[in-house]
Amino acid sequence: MASAVAAVAVFLFVQWDSWLATVARYALLPWGAVAAVCWALVIVREAVAILQAISVMTGVARSTLGLTVLAAGCGISGLVSVSAFACKGFHNFAVAAIFSVPLINVLVGLGCGVIAVCATDFPDSVSFAPDDELFIGAVSLLGVSAAALAAVTLRRMLLGRPLGTLLLIAYVVFLLFVALMQAGVLPSLS
Repeated sequence: MASAVAAVAVFLFVQWDSWLATVARYALLPWGAVAAVCWALVIVREAVAILQAISVMTGVARSTLGLTVLAAGCGISGLVSVSAFACKGFHNFAVAAIFSVPLINVLVGLGCGVIAVCATDFPDSVSFAPDDELFIGAVSLLGVSAAALAAVTLRRMLLGRPLGTLLLIAYVVFLLFVALMQAGVLPSLS
C-alpha cells in the first residue's frame, strides 16, 4: 500500500524529465519486485488450496496433482522464457536455463521447504514418506535430465528436432505411467 501511495505521489508531483523522477523510479523499483513476490505468494497459496480440494474430492493423490497440474503451471513461465531466448538466438541462455531452473527448484525450493517445516515443528523431527508417484517423478527427473545433458554434450550442443521430440515423448510416457498407477491399472511399487 505504501508503494502505491509513493508511486501516485511521484506521478502527480514530479516532472518526468527531471533528475528527481529518475531517482524516484529507481527508489520505487524494489517495491515493485516485493509487490510481485507477494502477489505470487497469494496466488500460489490459493492454487495449492484448490489442488488440495480437488485431491480430496476426486481421490487423486496430492503428489499426482503436484507432478502434473502444478508442475505444468509452474513450468509455463520457463517454457515461455526459454522459447523467447531460443527464438532470439540466445541458445546458450536457453540451454543453461533448461538445466539450471530444475536444479534451483530442487536445491532452493526443497531447502527452504525443509527449513520452514522444521522451524514450525521444532524441536520435533519431521518425517516424510514419499509415495510411488513422487518416487517415479524423482527418478524420471534424474534419468531424463541425465540423458538430455549427455545428448547435448555428446552432440557438442547441436540440438535438433529428434531430441526435442524424444523429450516430449518421455514426458507423455511419464504422465501416462503416473495416471495408470493412480487409476490402479499398474501395480504399486511398494
